Order: sequence, then structure tokens, then C-alpha cells
Amino acid sequence: MRERIFGVDFSGSQAAGRKIWIAEGTWRASRLQIGQLYRAADLPSGQAERGPALAALANAIRTSGAAVWGVDFPLGLPQALLPEADWRTWVQAFPLTYPDAEQFRQTCLGRSQGKE
Repeated sequence: MRERIFGVDFSGSQAAGRKIWIAEGTWRASRLQIGQLYRAADLPSGQAERGPALAALANAIRTSGAAVWGVDFPLGLPQALLPEADWRTWVQAFPLTYPDAEQFRQTCLGRSQGKE
């Protein structure tokens, strides 16, 4: 069994480094023991801003060897951000409606009154 285990409470916000939490634990005597809890900003090269925080998290995962990682990604979108009638229509319209990630982000921010 792999000894090091990580759990990540993920965030894609602008201040992701302050909002992404990482729990680091070990498997001992049939129990998970959490030894450390820290933010992505606390990782080597981590910062509060999203870009550096995500790069630091990716590097931590990549260099962790045989560790196990569990990541809580928010893979859904609220209905208010999906004006199309169904998900197929939304997916088909996506590349025409949102030419890049920033346009998608700005549209979502507009529909959510600026909340991330």
C-alpha cells in the first residue's frame, strides 16, 4: 500500500493559492493519519494568485512519487451559467460563444454578479 496520501480541496478562484487546501497524511496501522494541512500558496513556488498556485500544485503532484492524490474538482456549473436548453446544445455552442478561457470566465462572472 502507498504510504503518502494527499487530499486537495480545489479552487479555481483568482486567489486560488489561499483557497486550495492540501491535507497530507500517511497510512499507519489501518488508519489514515493527517500530519499536515497547508494552502497551495505554501508550496514551493506557490503564491496567492491562481497561475502560480496551480503550477505549484501540479509540480507537487508530479514530484510526489508513488503517493496517492485525491482532488475535489468542481466539475459542474450552476444552471444560471448555462442558458442553453440542454447540455448538448451548450457543448456545441461553446467554441463559438467562448473563443478563449478568459471570455468564458468573464461571461460566468457577469451571470453570477461577479462571484467566483
